[in-house]
Amino acid sequence: MPLQPRHLVPGLLLVLLGGCASTPVTDTKSPYYVPTPGSRVVVHQRLEVPPETRRVFLQFGKIVAKHDLDEYYPNCDFEIASLAKEPRYIEPGTYTVTRVQQRVDSIVSNGPVMVAALDTARLFGGMDSQNDGLSSQFEEVRMFLKSDSPSELRKLSCRGAIAEPVDMVLPTLADMRRALGDFASLAVPEEKTR
Repeated sequence: MPLQPRHLVPGLLLVLLGGCASTPVTDTKSPYYVPTPGSRVVVHQRLEVPPETRRVFLQFGKIVAKHDLDEYYPNCDFEIASLAKEPRYIEPGTYTVTRVQQRVDSIVSNGPVMVAALDTARLFGGMDSQNDGLSSQFEEVRMFLKSDSPSELRKLSCRGAIAEPVDMVLPTLADMRRALGDFASLAVPEEKTR
C-alpha cells in the first residue's frame, strides 16, 4: 500500500524540527555558553553558611546576605544539603559538576505600578494576573556538585541580572567568575581543548 501525503507530513515535520535542535555552545566567551558536566568548581576559602539557611551568596567577589543582593547584577550561591541551628562551613576543595540545569525564575512585585502623570497605569502587559504586580525575570544556571570527600555542598547556582522577559540574559562565564571572586573558581573543559 503506497504512503498517502497525509502520512508524510508528520514524518517530514519531525525531520525538519530535528534540524532545529540546539547544539551546545562551546565558545566560553559566548553569552549563550553554559558550563558543562565535567567542569570543576574549586572552593579556595572556607565559606560560612548562616544558621537556619542552606545557602551563602556571592556578588562582586564578596559574601553578601540574601537581602543585600543587588538583583540588577549577576550573583551566585553555594547550597548545602540541610538546615541547622548553628553556622556551618563549606571547606576548601574541588567539586565536579555532574549535571547542569538552566531555569527562568520570576519575581513579581505586589500592587499596581503608579505613574504620577497617569494616576495608576499598567505597563506593557508586564502585570501578573494573579496579584496585579509587575513581573521581572532572571535566568539561572544550576550546577550540581560532587566531591570525592564527604561534603554537604550540593549545588552552585548563578543568576543573570533581573530584567523584563525580553531583556533577560544568562550569566556569562565571566559574570560567574566575577561574582565568585577569590572565594572560588570555575574551570571548564572547553577552555582546555583550545
